Amino acid sequence: SKWPSDPPAVKRRDAAPLPHTLLGLDLAARLRFFDCRHRSPMGCAASSRVLLPAVLAGGLGGPLPAAGAAASSSAPAPSVVEASGAGGDFEFLEHCPSLKFLLEANLTCFEQSDPPSPGGVILRHLENLEHVAALAVVSGRVSKEIGMDVLSFSESVYGFLCIQRYACAYNHIDFMQEVASRCQQLVARLLMKVDGNPCVEFDLLNAMIVEATEVMRLPAEFSTPLHDALEAAVAKEGPALFYPSDVAPLCAKMPPHGARRGPPLRRAAAEPPPWDAASAALWVLERLDRGRQGGAGRAAVVNLGAHDGTCSYGGKVVDPANCAFERGHPGIALEGKPGLLQKSSDHWDGVHLHEGYISPWNVSKIVRDSMEAHQATSISLLKIDLDHADCFFAQALLSDPALPLPDILVVEYNKAFPPPVRFQERFSDATVADFSGSEDSWLVFGKRRQWMGCSLQSWHDLVSDLGYSLLAADFEDLAFLRNGVLDLGGGSGELGKESGGGGAAGDWLFHVWLEAAHCAAPSRRLHGMQNSANLDLRALAEEGWEDRCHVAFSWWVHERGYLHSDMSCR
Repeated sequence: SKWPSDPPAVKRRDAAPLPHTLLGLDLAARLRFFDCRHRSPMGCAASSRVLLPAVLAGGLGGPLPAAGAAASSSAPAPSVVEASGAGGDFEFLEHCPSLKFLLEANLTCFEQSDPPSPGGVILRHLENLEHVAALAVVSGRVSKEIGMDVLSFSESVYGFLCIQRYACAYNHIDFMQEVASRCQQLVARLLMKVDGNPCVEFDLLNAMIVEATEVMRLPAEFSTPLHDALEAAVAKEGPALFYPSDVAPLCAKMPPHGARRGPPLRRAAAEPPPWDAASAALWVLERLDRGRQGGAGRAAVVNLGAHDGTCSYGGKVVDPANCAFERGHPGIALEGKPGLLQKSSDHWDGVHLHEGYISPWNVSKIVRDSMEAHQATSISLLKIDLDHADCFFAQALLSDPALPLPDILVVEYNKAFPPPVRFQERFSDATVADFSGSEDSWLVFGKRRQWMGCSLQSWHDLVSDLGYSLLAADFEDLAFLRNGVLDLGGGSGELGKESGGGGAAGDWLFHVWLEAAHCAAPSRRLHGMQNSANLDLRALAEEGWEDRCHVAFSWWVHERGYLHSDMSCR
């Protein structure tokens, strides 16, 4: 129960001092400099230095001391950790908060826990950093090894801030030991050597994160939101950057970029559709349209949550239903916010606009009336993204005998819960009322964003019995294809026909979730879901198949998720 007296040294390599004018250099020069700092090839200084983390008695005050005779009296030059890439030399970064707190900690303590100031700012910058690293790797500007070291550093920063956020759950001695350990992990993963102690000087830590982000980012990317730019880059073949083994051990064997990926149906296809759900749905729709030319009847498109009518942004399809409307498909676009769809309606022919919030009890009649008005006999595409109880709306439409089953179904899902956890948010009139008074529906949920929507297992179980197969899964959405409407070739590709036994090792749906929602950067930081959860979401995957449901249920009870959702396991 004492501070470590002689913590292990952290091996580093020196590099040239970081110039203040770095951001003024052209892209090639910036990337060469970043790679030089990381790799220390010829042209970079190579004298070794050793730093010790500040884990001295009395707390974390004072600068990081240099150890050994090689230490200079001048300010330390920027440097990069000599890591193996992929976090291979680092031990696993333990969960924060610890799983034991689900049963032992005071719930009031957790409810009042927030990131230490300015920790909230740092967490937002970590999300940018991981987005940029993933974008730089998939674009080929930065090596995968560099990207994985950035992710390892990012997780160590999060863990260090997280421990301080949950200080109320520790006694003083345990807390100081935990902070010392987390500080040591952070220092071991620093992307550059600094004159000061990043475990104390948050401004210094934040500046380092911002610096690394700017170095890897293209100037042209500053005009496009990072998330949209990344989604556009990974739409074809999927992500190229996965979390390293010290962050997510199950991700160590992810298939390489460009390999055939996704659900069995996509992997078996002779010509695989795009990796992301929205583009895959549009890809299928185009082929169905060619087959319907000259055929009888009209096929409608139904869009629950059309937002402002946008089809694509920054080269990425963001709403396949809106894209279908732009291409002349008839149908109905529903949007709760009045006025959002007015501009788009001027360019859509044969599309009925319904403005105002809906419920699972009136949505079927609204869609039936629209189809009758358009004399539509089938539904080619149903897209659901309402940010609230989406499964309930899907159940209402898919169970209505007066409505035809759609050929393609695109839905948003809650990626926090892996199979076999079935999670469904219940519909609430109070939540809908709150939507009407908010500019952004996500703001309504505040710190309970993790209790929105439906999990992958819930969506799969809902539609598979109706004859649908999972075609694509990405960070945000799922695309299901009704069996028999389109021959993709290349074998049966039937849903669930995957080799392997039961449990996590053989369950294909869990591996789809790993690839799309757990392993691919920047899923850990997406939408702030991890920041608002009183559970390290990695635990839901890493704890093993049989324990996964127990952990999820304990968390659900701990945060009173039962007040507005249902949970079970397959």
